[in-house]
Amino acid sequence: MLKLVAISKQYRYDKIIDQLDLTILPKTTVAISGANGQGKTTLLRLIAGLTVADSGTIYYNDQPMPLDLSVRAVAMSFQSPILWEHLTVKQHILFGCSITDSKQRQQFCQYLANSLGIETILDKKPHQLSGGQAKRVDLARALGKQSPILLLDEPLSHLDKVAHDRTLSFLKTICPKKQVVIVASHDQQLINVLCDRQYSLQNGKLTVEEAL
Repeated sequence: MLKLVAISKQYRYDKIIDQLDLTILPKTTVAISGANGQGKTTLLRLIAGLTVADSGTIYYNDQPMPLDLSVRAVAMSFQSPILWEHLTVKQHILFGCSITDSKQRQQFCQYLANSLGIETILDKKPHQLSGGQAKRVDLARALGKQSPILLLDEPLSHLDKVAHDRTLSFLKTICPKKQVVIVASHDQQLINVLCDRQYSLQNGKLTVEEAL
């Protein structure tokens, strides 16, 4: 179970997240929707540990989540892909992969690449990729970590229809296997297909809750 208690985050004079409470039960996928600038990405970054809250506590299985990102049980796919120019696509997918057996690591990498339609670009580097390819590489890297908590920030943005539908179909098989999935998105089709519950983030608080 993931639990956020009285989480607040302010940038200069703007309170982005304001005493926010949220409890997500195991094996649940939730959507966070809302207008641009309302703090959806900030909320994901707070859970991932990439941004530090001004106040409040985030718990996973009744324990405060560690500040050390290397042991934090979270993987995140970013709205704007963050890739390292010196690494190939394959190296990105294998980065942080929790599988220790070399053969199994390679097989899992190939499985993710095949499932996301990037199997032909494994040896390419970021400057050689289209926007849609980079987006799927970023997603594959997050999935490669095999963390129990998966955070997806607009996971289908930059994708053409074929890649969009293929990725959505794959995520539909992946999300139920995770303990907690949080999707920040405007894509209602994505939300309807993947999510069990939908929240709307407005003025720093989750103001709407809907079972899907």
